[in-house]
Amino acid sequence: ILYGLYKTYPYIKKEGKVFITESEKGCLQLWSMGYCNSVGIGGKKISSQQIEKLIRLGVDLIFCFDKDVTKKEIENIADRFINNMNLYYLFDEKNILNEKESPSDNQQKWEYLIANHLYKIK
Repeated sequence: ILYGLYKTYPYIKKEGKVFITESEKGCLQLWSMGYCNSVGIGGKKISSQQIEKLIRLGVDLIFCFDKDVTKKEIENIADRFINNMNLYYLFDEKNILNEKESPSDNQQKWEYLIANHLYKIK
């Protein structure tokens, strides 16, 4: 399941990208900030069915996981996608997030991360 997909699909297609959060809470927080193109995967692990649905969207994929998820974990997830996908991730290299904080918990931090710490995986 991709939490929020049916509600956010038109916005995802319009924007040409989707923010992938760990939880449905992240989608709700982003929606309240005006970012309506997000889905939640229900944790930091991703299923084959979720990967297939994300690929079928035909848009850029941006992983926006919590502070405790490492670059290596994100790279391992990215390795499961086909090679011609545009995959990105938000990574807090400046340690602006608290230890248990999600990027979507604070709008100012979210916008800073989007503007300054969005990296291409492949």
